[in-house]
Amino acid sequence: METFALNTGYLLIQLLNLGIFLAWVFWVWWSLSKLRKIILSTDLKMIWTLLIVFLPIIGGLAFWMLHKND
Repeated sequence: METFALNTGYLLIQLLNLGIFLAWVFWVWWSLSKLRKIILSTDLKMIWTLLIVFLPIIGGLAFWMLHKND
């Protein structure tokens, strides 16, 4: 049993998970900061915020596609 050996497969998976997590955090931050600058009603901003936070990939992608030029 290798107690102190470096498992490269496990390390690569963890680095991939870290990259995905950081990309998700950036995506949510970018979408919410862009949402702040757009003039919408309070209800629409609340709906977009809930979509982006609770469904980050779908909500962020939909927001990016619909408000690309704003």
